[in-house]
Amino acid sequence: MGFVALVSLAAALVHVAGGWVALRLADLRGEADQVSALGAGFLLGTALLSLVPAAARTSGGAEFLALGFALFLLLRVLTGAGHHGEEGTASLWPAFAGMSLHSLIEGVALGLAVRGGGPAARLVVMGLMLHKIPEGISGAALFFTATGSPRGALSSLVLTALATVAGGVLGYLGGGATAAAGPQGLGIAAGGILYVGATELLPQVLRRRGLVWLSLVGMALVLVMLRAGGAGHAH
Repeated sequence: MGFVALVSLAAALVHVAGGWVALRLADLRGEADQVSALGAGFLLGTALLSLVPAAARTSGGAEFLALGFALFLLLRVLTGAGHHGEEGTASLWPAFAGMSLHSLIEGVALGLAVRGGGPAARLVVMGLMLHKIPEGISGAALFFTATGSPRGALSSLVLTALATVAGGVLGYLGGGATAAAGPQGLGIAAGGILYVGATELLPQVLRRRGLVWLSLVGMALVLVMLRAGGAGHAH
C-alpha cells in the first residue's frame, strides 16, 4: 500500500514538474509529444505482450479483460468530460474535469498494475511516468489559457495531479479485493492499461504520424526487457 502511494505521488510530482517548467520556458510541445509517443509504446507493449496474454491464459481472465476495458470506457462516457488535449477547450471547469478524470483513470490503472506485480508492473510505471511529463506541459498550457494566470494554472495542475494519487490507491485496493481470484484482478488491470494506451495516448500520437515510430520503439523495448527479465507476467 505504501509503495503504490509513493509511486502515485511520484507520478503526480512529475506531472506538476512538467507543467511548472512549461510555464517558465519556451514552448516544449514538440519534445513533449516525442516523450508521450514513447510512453504510449511502453504501455501498449506491456498490455499486448504481457498483461493481455497472461489474462487470456487464465480461466475467465479474457472476460474480465473485456470488462476492465469497458469499465474504463464507461467511466469516461458517463462523466461527459472531454479529453484534456481537446482543441477549443477554453473554459476552466470542463478542462479541470477532463484533466482530473484522465489523471484518476491513469492512477487506477497504475494501482492495479502495481498490485499485480512482476516485470509488467515496472514497465507500466515507466510508461506512465514518461507520459506524465508531456501531460503536465499540455495541462499547464490548457489551464493558463483558461485562467490567464500562471499561479492559477499551476494550482489547477496540482489539484488534477492529486487525482493520480487517489486513483492509484483506489486501483490498488480494488485489485486487492479480487486478489484471491487472480483472473479478475489481472483481467481488469490488463483492460485498464490497454484502455489508457489505446484510447488516451495513441490518438495523440496519430495526430503526428512522424511520431508513430517512437511508439513502435517503445513496444520493441518492452519486448526486449520482458525477454531479458525472463518474459511473461509473474502470477
